[in-house]
Formats: sequence, C-alpha cells, structure tokens
Amino acid sequence: MNRTASPLPISRAAFMIAALAFLVRLVFVSVHERPSFSDEVDYDRLGSTLAATGTYVDDGRPTAYRPIGYPGLVAGIYAIAGHRPWAVHVAQAALGSVSALLLWLLAGRGRGGLWAAAIWALYPSSILYADLLLPETVFTALLLVGAVLAMHGAFATRRGSLLLGATVGLLVLLKPMALLLLVALPLAGRVDRLRPTHFALLALGTLLVIAPWLVRNWIVIGYPTPATSIGANLLIGNNPNATGGYTERVPPSMIPLQSAEGERDAGEVSSALSYIGREPLQFLRNGFGKLAHYFGSEGGMIVWGFHRSPGDRSTPLREKYRSLPLWLHAAVSGPYALAVLLGTLGLFAQPRGATRAYFLAFLGASLATHFVFYGGGRYHFPLMPFFVLFAAQWLSGQRAGPARPGWKTYAAVALISEALIGVWIAEIVLVMRP
Repeated sequence: MNRTASPLPISRAAFMIAALAFLVRLVFVSVHERPSFSDEVDYDRLGSTLAATGTYVDDGRPTAYRPIGYPGLVAGIYAIAGHRPWAVHVAQAALGSVSALLLWLLAGRGRGGLWAAAIWALYPSSILYADLLLPETVFTALLLVGAVLAMHGAFATRRGSLLLGATVGLLVLLKPMALLLLVALPLAGRVDRLRPTHFALLALGTLLVIAPWLVRNWIVIGYPTPATSIGANLLIGNNPNATGGYTERVPPSMIPLQSAEGERDAGEVSSALSYIGREPLQFLRNGFGKLAHYFGSEGGMIVWGFHRSPGDRSTPLREKYRSLPLWLHAAVSGPYALAVLLGTLGLFAQPRGATRAYFLAFLGASLATHFVFYGGGRYHFPLMPFFVLFAAQWLSGQRAGPARPGWKTYAAVALISEALIGVWIAEIVLVMRP
C-alpha cells in the first residue's frame, strides 16, 4: 500500500463509484433546502465581496479573521457562476467524488480500495458536508492528496517533499492548524522508520504557498499571522466558563477592548494564556473534555444541516437534537461510529509505512490543536476518510500488517473503543435529560 508506484489507469469500477458519489451529492445539494448558519454566513459574505471588489475586506476593512483559502475558492466560483452558493455545493460534490478516487488509490487500487471508495461515496456525513458552505470538504480532499503524495515517496524524495510542503501550505490557507504538520510529519516518519523527510524542502514548499498571505497580513494587520481568529478560538476554550466545546460565554473582562483586529487577536491570546498560567490543572482537565467533544457524535452537524432554525438562540442545543427524528441521528451518527471503531481496528493492523505515518501525523496535530483550543464534532471530519480506508481494508481482508494481531493490539483497540463508546453514551444522556 505504501510503495512508490507508477500511475495506472482508473478502473471502470472505481470510475463508476466516483460517478455515483458525485450524483448522490448533486441530488442532495439540489433538493435539500436549508438556511445559511454561523460560519457559512461569513464565508458567503467574504467570498462575494472578494469576487465583486477584488479585495479581502469585511465591513469595509481589511481582515484576516478567516484564512483566505476557502473564501478565495468561494470568490472564484462566484466570479464564474454568480452569487450562487449552490455552485459551491456542486464543486464540493465533485470533490467528494475525487476523494473517493483518492481512497481507491491509497488502498492500492485493489478490492480494499473499491470498498473504501464505495463506503465514502455513500458516507452520510460526507454527503451532508457537500451542502455546507464550510471548508471541511475542500480541506479533506487536499489532505488525501497529501496522503497520495506521501504514499508515492514524498517522505523520501526532494521533489516529493517540496510538493507535500506546497500541499501543507494550501491546507494552512484553509485551516492554520495544518502548520503543525511541519513538525508532525518528520516525527511520524521517524516513528514509522521511514527515511527522514527533507524538512527544509517541506518547510520551503509550505512557505512558498503561504508567504503572500503572511506578507499581506504583516502589512495590513500588523504582523504575519495566518489568521486573526486564533486568539478568539483560544479564549473560547480557556476561560472560567469553558465547556470543552464551542461557547460564547466568555467573561467580558477577558475580552480585549481594542477595535483593531490584530491588536484584539493579540489581546485574546494574552488573556487565554494568562488563564492557562493561573489554572494549569484546570487546563489539563478541560483538555480531555475538549477531546471528548472532538470525538462526539455527528449530532451537532445534524442540527446544523437539518434543523429549521439552527441559529435560534432561544432554543437549547439539546432540544434541537431531540426535535430531529431518531432515524436521522442513526443514519448519520451510526456510520460515523462504525467507521471509527472498525477503522481503529484496521489502523492497528496497518504496517509501518507512509500512509500510516501521514495519518498519525495529522491525528497528532489535530489532537494537540483541540486539546489546547476546543473540540466539536465538525472538526473530526477530515479524519474520517482515513478511518473508512482502514475499516475497508480490514473488512475486505486486505491486511498488510500482522496476520494475527497480538493481545496487546486487541487490548489497545478495546481501551480506545471503550473510551469512545463512553463519550457517545455520555452525550446521549446529556441530550436526553430534562
């Protein structure tokens, strides 16, 4: 699975699965009507302004609160198709089908690859995200491109490291947390006993992509930050009212009064770090709660995608959960839970190699990020194609790892599964209580 291989023609079965993935998503985004909510409103506004004026501003002022990557993509589509969010959804439907093909490639183009592609083609959360004006679908497709590059030798060759670095740069323009891959990828490569990554070229490839954005922010914001939302997100997860998930209940005394975006961001970072310094044990306890939110069910995204008024502040979130049909929760969260549990078993059966190292690097970067910031079901989505890949290989009998995993492997899988099931049961209890 992890050997360098020359490109081969796409099989007819893989092509048909990719076509099915696109058609399913196209039908869904065409018939499913829903209001824009939360971040979607920002991305739509930023993209339409950028398409109309050619400048990245919000309310007439330069901004870096949202990284440029996804609004830039939205602006490009709006410039061609007009101000039509549906056109972005169609593009994301196409990326969903591309992701299915990339999974087929990652699995070695065999039976396991067809299983992985087919599961992803019909995976409910992937279909749902195609209809959301959020960067998750684009980010996940690019993440899989990086995995294919790693499989084809990016850990060992100069050109491959440069291309992988450029892919990381594009990921950073979508989600700044991807910067941690510059550290995580070389570490994971060494753990899996691969040839050392050409770190300088990996970093160079990333810098070449993000440098224009950083320079722009240095000029108009005051310092070369990938986003000025870092402080706000850090403060959400590190204050006396923090829950581990998203909350707007930040004490007013911790929110800086500065009106300038850059100064406000720096003030929020300072407030959050001061709190962590005063309450280190609470920070650690909250960190595990954040990871529980991170691996929570898809309930929050089901509300986002199917509730008539997901932004209604007068209705508690758990009431919105309960207002939606049980079969809908089962249809979306059930496959997620199965993919994570079976994917974990498949991961432990994986041999050392580039694909496993790449996944472990991203998993480590994600866990570190959300341990420090805050968690939520939305943020685990980029992990899911990898869990689908490992689960499909296990189910299809395509196991390149140990033929008979030892008791330590089964014990580790059992502990992880028990922790995940405990998180899901606790979530159900919290949602169902009066």
